[in-house]
Amino acid sequence: MNLLTNVQRYAYPDGRGGAVEVLVSKAGEGFVIQVRDFGVGIPPEALDQVVQPFFTPARPWRYGLGWPSCRNIVVDGLKGKVEIASTLATGATVTVHLRASCLICRSKASHVDVG
Repeated sequence: MNLLTNVQRYAYPDGRGGAVEVLVSKAGEGFVIQVRDFGVGIPPEALDQVVQPFFTPARPWRYGLGWPSCRNIVVDGLKGKVEIASTLATGATVTVHLRASCLICRSKASHVDVG
């Protein structure tokens, strides 16, 4: 959810919104989730900073903990990987790689067929 919230807040800052692509695909022994927007993009000098605690581009009233929390959950907790790519005025793509074993629900049996 944080990925989509960030698109709303930062990719289309004029408040008009815009297109977002969300792709989920199987990759080897796991899954890849990609969220792509076609908004303003992330400045190159900010790409490494967006996953740092308390960094908020042009939004001083935000705490800057959403991305670091997501990164910690995916990387540290689920042993996955997060990649961010962006081009100014073209948009940004966030790619999350998860191992299939991370998606198993222990409290209920569930089954999802993916391609």
